[in-house]
Amino acid sequence: MIGVRTLPLLLLASGCAAAPRADLAERPPPPAATAADRTGPAADAAPATGPVAITPVERTAAALYRGDRALAAGDGADLAAAATTLAALGAHPLDDAAPALDAAWWGEARRLGQGDSQAPYRGRVLGPAYRRASLAPGELSTSEQSFLSGQRAEIAIVPAAGADLALAVTDAAGKDVCRRPVGAPRTVCRWHPVFTARYRIAVANTGTRAGGFYLVTN
Repeated sequence: MIGVRTLPLLLLASGCAAAPRADLAERPPPPAATAADRTGPAADAAPATGPVAITPVERTAAALYRGDRALAAGDGADLAAAATTLAALGAHPLDDAAPALDAAWWGEARRLGQGDSQAPYRGRVLGPAYRRASLAPGELSTSEQSFLSGQRAEIAIVPAAGADLALAVTDAAGKDVCRRPVGAPRTVCRWHPVFTARYRIAVANTGTRAGGFYLVTN
């Protein structure tokens, strides 16, 4: 179960549970992971900004990026394609009460005159999970998630157009696993936990206007 909190950074400045905005915005990102790093507990934390999406988390992030922009542009064909990809991957909302975007986007694509009459077939029940959030300038969104020992942990952030965001992932001791600015079309962090443990995921709006994002995790 993932708990999510979205709090103003000004309120967090006096507490010890969350990093302040200045730390997220000004602290330089870690060096890019080497081939040797990818076998360690804090593996590949480099941003994925290329056109190729390989893992299910990356493919889900790519579909969310495509669908979000297709929805804004009224592009029914791209919207139907994004919905089909989400359904095939078994991607689902982190919050069980939130609507599934594949169904919502498919319905909108049909309204725009695109897509078959039958909704796309849903794939794996336990595919990547996603949630959408919007942050006012200076706000910080935090959540916690458990990742299993010896299994790759993966998180992707898909920024909305024009959003200025920063991502930080820390372990239970507060040690950095991944810390970097978020860039389009997605920024990905991967690591292999040595022990099963909970990790804190923080996304900060470092810009001067509201900014949205999708969080995708395996």
